[in-house]
Amino acid sequence: MFRCDKDASNPEIEGTKVQFTTDLDGDVDGLRVVLEPATGPIVFARQPDAQLRDPAFLGRLVGEYELGTQRAVFALQGDKLTLKLPGQFHVLEPRRALVFGIGSLSGYSVRFVVDGQGSPTSVRFRQPDGVFEGKRVVAK
Repeated sequence: MFRCDKDASNPEIEGTKVQFTTDLDGDVDGLRVVLEPATGPIVFARQPDAQLRDPAFLGRLVGEYELGTQRAVFALQGDKLTLKLPGQFHVLEPRRALVFGIGSLSGYSVRFVVDGQGSPTSVRFRQPDGVFEGKRVVAK
């Protein structure tokens, strides 16, 4: 728990307690703060980066990525990115930067890797048993 000590420039925060919360990946996903002693803490949840809901931005990530003997197909559905693997379909949940949660699967995420121009070159699937990389398939 973080404690705001007396600060002459901000006397209204003296004694305020703030607790940062983290997700299973260790990233800060919110904070809790007690502003009124008679009530419980107020919880603020971290919102995903705005660009991860922008269809124009997401459209750049759409495509096929070779993952071993399988192909992962990313497509756009409104303002959401979807993932199709053999026998699986997931709607991705935006998190931060170029990281998305894979549906409701706890401990699973995908991160897009981009080059200096911002074009995706590969994806990294993070799951409980490891990290697996898939290279972007370039149309010929």
